This record gives sequence, C-alpha cells and structure tokens, in this order.
Amino acid sequence: MTSSKNTINNTPSIELDVYKKLVKEESDRLKQQNDSLQYKLSITSNLLDISKYLNTRIANDNIFNVINDVAIAIFGVKYSTIIVKESENTYLNISNVNSKNYKNFNFMHKFFGEETFLISCKQKLNIDSIKEHDSKSLLGYPIFRKKEFVGYMILEHPYENFFDTHKVHFLGALADLLAMTYENYMLYKQLDEKSKNDPILNILTRAEFINRLNKIINKKPQKDFALVMIDVDNFKHINDSHGHIFGDSALIQTTNVIKELLNENDIFARYGGDEFILYTNSFDSIKELVTKIEKLRMSVEKNTIEVNGSKSSVTMSFGISVYPYDGKTLDSLLNFADNMLYKAKENGKNKVEINL
Repeated sequence: MTSSKNTINNTPSIELDVYKKLVKEESDRLKQQNDSLQYKLSITSNLLDISKYLNTRIANDNIFNVINDVAIAIFGVKYSTIIVKESENTYLNISNVNSKNYKNFNFMHKFFGEETFLISCKQKLNIDSIKEHDSKSLLGYPIFRKKEFVGYMILEHPYENFFDTHKVHFLGALADLLAMTYENYMLYKQLDEKSKNDPILNILTRAEFINRLNKIINKKPQKDFALVMIDVDNFKHINDSHGHIFGDSALIQTTNVIKELLNENDIFARYGGDEFILYTNSFDSIKELVTKIEKLRMSVEKNTIEVNGSKSSVTMSFGISVYPYDGKTLDSLLNFADNMLYKAKENGKNKVEINL
C-alpha cells in the first residue's frame, strides 16, 4: 500500500512530466509553423525569381518550354506538360516529351473537370491518353485566365507517392504564375500580330515582308520566284483632286482587287505610302509570270473607285525582278525591281516592266 508521504513526493514529478510534454508539443508546433513559414518564404522567393526570368522571355515562342524546364528543375520530376486552350478548337500542347501528341484535353476535362488531381499507385498508371508509360505519380493543376478555365499544368514522376502537400501547394502557385505568363504571352502575340499588318490596308507591313523574304532566301529556294514593286500612278493628283479620304479608300479598294487575284503562297505588303510589293512563285515560265502581273494591272485599271459620290479609277505601274537571274540577295532583287518600276513610269505608266 502506497503511503501518503510517497504520493506527495511523486506529485512534483508528474507535474514536471506534464510540463515537459506541453513544452515539447508547443516546441514542435512552433517548429512546424516556422518550417511552414520558411517553406512559404522559399516559394515566394522562388516565384519572384521565376517571374522575373519569364518576363524577360515573354517574346519567346518557346516560353512554355521554359516553364516546363523550370518545373522539372524545381520539382525534380521526369515529365512536365502544359496544355492550354488557344481558341475554341485549338490547343497549345507543350511537353518535354516529343514522342507523341501527349495529352488529350477533352478526355482530361471530362475526367478531372476544373479541379486539382493527384494520382499515385504501385503499378504504372493505366491512363495512356494523359500520362507517360513509366509514370506512377501524376499531379495536375488547373489554369485559369480571367477566371475562365483554359487548361492544366501536369507533372509526372516514376516513383509512387512522390507528390506531397508542399509540392501540391507549390504547383498551385506556379500554375497561377503560369496563368499570368499565358495572359501576357497572348497579349504580346496579339500586339505582335497587329504590328505585322498595316492597320488601314490589312496587308503585311514592309518590315514583316522583309523578314519573311530573308527567311525564304536564306533557305536557298530551288524554285524561281519574283519580286514585284508596284506603285499607284499619279496618287498625289488623286489626293489633291478628290481629298485624302478618297485617296485612302482608293488604296483600300485597289488592295482588295489585287488580293482577290493572289494565290495562297503569294506574299503581298505595303512598302510605303502608295507603293506595294509582291512576292510570287506561282509561275512555271516568265511568260506565265508576265501574264499574271498583267492581269493584276488590268483588274486595277477596270475597277471604279466611288466614295461619297466621287468616282474615279486608278492605274498602277509594275516592276519585276526574278530570282536568281536578276539577283540572289534581297537587296539586289529589290533594287532591280525598283529600276524596272522606274522604267515603267518613264515609259508612260500603267505598264509592266521586266528584263526579258
């Protein structure tokens, strides 16, 4: 039987054990809280660095490949994929795996909806339409653009139970950053597309034409092509006689007449003011080329421009250079075509000039 004296002596020991337990629990809680804060701070710091990195590369068409590379480096995963809706029926599908059309958006949307999904199993995941053959862990996070669901970012790893709550949280933060990057990228693409087209005539600008032609020439084309310099005859007189509004409308309507007669591979641009330039390779002989350009000239001449009761017609002069006979560089071809255009003007305008 325990004496009263022993009970009294043991009381401080029990209280001390309780106190130690409470201290340890509080210490563990504070440590866990500190670890969580440190982790969140690390995420924030990493995201800031990633954001700065991505913003310097927003003009890069491979921006989503860059994000995949960042995800692979941060998470240590084997596969990273971004699939986002680009328009109603088209999707950007970017992965570090190039072996196949990697993700099926409609299947995934039907299967997972607009929620985060985490899948793990001991055996290989048997969902071939959305994963790689050796994946055992898969983590997907929805991407929203202006509150509209546009796709997923998906990470995969060959190990079972690879993704913990911290990785899920971090991927969510990265997906939010991806959404902002996607928004900025789409805005940039829209602005870039607008910069390539003349806002009044809705044809390519001179700079974009030069850019495309340089790419064509650098590939050393096997098929002959022609550059055609085109100029509206007496355009200053048209503006002076009918006004600048009529002049702008004349350029628009004349441009549309030419566009209707061009082939899919032809490239047509505003070179400056009332001057245009055309690239074409849709001919098998010089005679066929001249016939094509003569058809353009006659169609412009026959077209009647009417604006607010004022009627008139315009004519155009055409100067042609042919690759590789009249030049093998863009500058030499442009200079030759410009000389042919000057010759057409000197010979009475409304003519096609070519070096036969």
